[in-house]
Amino acid sequence: MKQLKVFIHDNYRTFLKDIYKFKKKERSGFSFRVFSRMAGFSSPNFIKLVMDGKRNLTSDSTQKIAHALKLSTKEKEYFEALILFNQSRSIKEKNFY
Repeated sequence: MKQLKVFIHDNYRTFLKDIYKFKKKERSGFSFRVFSRMAGFSSPNFIKLVMDGKRNLTSDSTQKIAHALKLSTKEKEYFEALILFNQSRSIKEKNFY
């Protein structure tokens, strides 16, 4: 199965939106509820809230999404760094990531 690559993104929320659109095109029954369930979240709209900037990802939720998307080790590392970069509160912190 072809999948979008995380490496072309500089914002994890955009990556999640693109993945959602891609999977929705592949399978019409794919929904935010299905996506959230795949990742092991009890809230059916958690990923939607993340995409909309209303929730941030924790280390645990990052691992769940990476596992659900079957990211390779390198993709997972980039995804984690991207989240830390995007959720950074200072320029110094952003520059670090």
